[in-house]
Amino acid sequence: MTAFGDELRRLLAERGMSLNELARRSNYDSGYLSKVARGHKRPNRELAARLNEVLGGDGSLIRVAGGGPLFNGHLPPDDQERLALAASAPSRVDRQVVDALAGVLAAQRLLEDRIGSVPMLVPARAQSAVTETMARESPPRLRSRVLDIAAQYGYFLGWLHENTGELAAAERLYDAALGQAAEVGNASLMSELISMKGRIAWQRGEPGEVVRLSEAAQRDPAAFPGQHAISAMQEARAHAVLGDARAVSRKLTDADDATARAAENEGDRPPWLYYHSPGFFTVQRGRAWLHLGSHDPAYNRKAIETLTAGIEALDATARQSEWGASYLLHLASAHMQAGDVDQAVAAAGEAAASARRIGSASLLARSRRLHARMARRWPGHPDVALLGEALR
Repeated sequence: MTAFGDELRRLLAERGMSLNELARRSNYDSGYLSKVARGHKRPNRELAARLNEVLGGDGSLIRVAGGGPLFNGHLPPDDQERLALAASAPSRVDRQVVDALAGVLAAQRLLEDRIGSVPMLVPARAQSAVTETMARESPPRLRSRVLDIAAQYGYFLGWLHENTGELAAAERLYDAALGQAAEVGNASLMSELISMKGRIAWQRGEPGEVVRLSEAAQRDPAAFPGQHAISAMQEARAHAVLGDARAVSRKLTDADDATARAAENEGDRPPWLYYHSPGFFTVQRGRAWLHLGSHDPAYNRKAIETLTAGIEALDATARQSEWGASYLLHLASAHMQAGDVDQAVAAAGEAAASARRIGSASLLARSRRLHARMARRWPGHPDVALLGEALR
């Protein structure tokens, strides 16, 4: 037995939780956790932080696990050592450290696409805190650059909270990152963060607020055109919810113009827009038609065709990501509005399977809510009933 194993068993006993339940909640294999608990496998700090979060500990697991600052991502050993030294002594920050920080963040964004938001919360929170400290204490000549990375980390952490349903925490993080982005004059990041606040308004069912924030996100011509494109698409969706087809058409045209300008300046694309692609923008257009379809059924077939084309145009990584799989729910909704029960069930079932594979509780919850709507629309339909069984 090890100190880590002893502490883990103590916390499990206090919480009345089994090792199998801990494995389920933390998204780790129970056999692996058993080996860690018995001292046959050495825990890393990421595992310790995740188990500490699930068990509601006070950091004792992290302390007994030992190790240096919590960084993850694929970095050469020299960069890992450089980051560890800079974390313990921020005066050591240099341009190579800043580049390494950006590399870690890029790796985390891509990792989140593969494994979902929940497992990324602990490492992202830890690395964001370290970066904040570096920004405060780094040499003056590099402070703005490190603060820019800190703002990007705040944005990423906000997204993780938003995607796991913690909207109030996400909004606070977006606001803090917005202040940092304004301090360093990053117009593109400011535009993105204002647009993300619009996403939160969308989830709260406030289309008028979505329009206001999306308009604000498009205001600064210094921002990368791709930022304006996604905000114009978001504004179009809000107008669609409000039933204003003319405003939808106008904003989709604005989005097309901005997308074309972004393509001409691809080398200037900010790193957080790595997911922008023709398929992504096609899906956003389809979502606008989907919401117009609730007012005018003539748009439903257009929504189905556009959403299908956009999803098919996504690359494999995007299709298998948490956010990419969520697009299947929009397609299922479009089929439901058009009265296509078989296609609606098939798309929703595919989304639910992705949710199970990724371990996404939020995507699974959305699948269940959509199924409840289907059950009201088609009570007693055998395929809808089978979907309900699969979602239990």
